[in-house]
Amino acid sequence: MDVKLANNLSKLEKMFGFRMCEYEKKLQKVNNEGNFTYRFIITTREFAEFKSFVWQSLSAMKAQIQLLCHETAMRRKVLLFHGLPEKQNENLIDVVYELISSQLRLPEVNKDCLKNAPQTEIMACPKKSSTNSANVPKKTRRR
Repeated sequence: MDVKLANNLSKLEKMFGFRMCEYEKKLQKVNNEGNFTYRFIITTREFAEFKSFVWQSLSAMKAQIQLLCHETAMRRKVLLFHGLPEKQNENLIDVVYELISSQLRLPEVNKDCLKNAPQTEIMACPKKSSTNSANVPKKTRRR
């Protein structure tokens, strides 16, 4: 999807660039003929404003696509588990292991995989409505 967005943006840039060059040539031709009417001056100014707006919009869209690509890359190889029941003083690795091994039926995954894997990060984010005083995310990081 990101590639399609980038390709579409590139096509838009080329199309706008081509159309604007054509329009600028027409304006230049009228300018060279010496037809300086009030309407021509207004049209030239409006075109300059429109051109600026289009390039600013394309630039903003390009920045959004780059942000989207970066965010997608950051989410690669990430598993999110929503709706897990919360218990006081629970061991997050045990909860995740139980979910993966029994409910997802992946018995080949063992606790050592979760504990000793490089850059394994397991986090719990409590619900916003929780009245628990320890309402900060628990984080377990193994190196």
